[in-house]
Amino acid sequence: MLKSSKSHPLIKQHAPKAELLFCEHENKKGKGTIDPRLLQELVKGSMIANGMPPTSPGGYYRLHDMRKVWARWIDENGGSLESVAAFLGHSSTQVTYNCYFHAEHKLKLAKQGREIGLNHLQSLLAPPEDLTDRLTEQNQHGLDDGQNWSPLP
Repeated sequence: MLKSSKSHPLIKQHAPKAELLFCEHENKKGKGTIDPRLLQELVKGSMIANGMPPTSPGGYYRLHDMRKVWARWIDENGGSLESVAAFLGHSSTQVTYNCYFHAEHKLKLAKQGREIGLNHLQSLLAPPEDLTDRLTEQNQHGLDDGQNWSPLP
């Protein structure tokens, strides 16, 4: 990811010769890219200023933990496992599931999946609405002993 750093005032102050804010290209490393410690402090300051709690035990604000925060936000707001994996750039949903979903969250997902499956099964086993209405109609006419009853009109 290559990003220009010319416009940010903190970068201008701390790294005036920086050409790039983030750099993954080997030929550009060490040529004005932002110092990782400064980046960490910028992220930490932004998180604190926005009222975010520490991202890891011990009160630490780690940049990589922001990926977990985003994954959680996407998941909690109805995003699918596929959308989280795509956002994080993972090669498969299995990577995302194994690395970003904690045991208690996996249990919650399993419970939700079970409930969805059971609800669908219940809807499949329920008599059709028109049959239920017909049974109710027959019972109201005093034919609840089964004589002369037919589910068909």
